[in-house]
Amino acid sequence: MENSALFVIAALKGVKAGAIMAIDGYADAELRDEYNPHNDLVSNAVEVEMKIALDTIMAL
Repeated sequence: MENSALFVIAALKGVKAGAIMAIDGYADAELRDEYNPHNDLVSNAVEVEMKIALDTIMAL
């Protein structure tokens, strides 16, 4: 949802835009007590995403 605004504005301005997301599960009201986005799997995914994003920026 947030990325759609990024892509629309980029298209209107004629610039490139991209997004990388880490999806760590489905957090609904029933899972609120069990849901924990602060774990090693998510942390490692975010680290890898940052490297991919920076490498992509450098390649452009």
